[in-house]
Amino acid sequence: MSLAQKTVAVGDSIAVTIDARALAADFDLQVVIVPAKTPDNVTNAKAFFAQAKSATARQMQVLLTARDEGRSEVRLYYVPHFGTAYLVAARAEITVTSAAK
Repeated sequence: MSLAQKTVAVGDSIAVTIDARALAADFDLQVVIVPAKTPDNVTNAKAFFAQAKSATARQMQVLLTARDEGRSEVRLYYVPHFGTAYLVAARAEITVTSAAK
């Protein structure tokens, strides 16, 4: 996973390039920005992925909007084939600054 930039302002979008071809046998790929130190486990998928973008098992780019100021991570989640819980396939650090004025 690669990011167009490492710093983004609240409310701005960031381009995230992912290569999820290795996850072709898996399903429900989601790309999301979360505050740093957020636990990896997902207990309420609907709430956790409310601001996420769906991905497919190919090389692609998605645009995410930063919502919360501070140290954060962009994460690619997936559910493994024959699995029931979301796992993290990739992560990248990002800093979200206060909204531009």
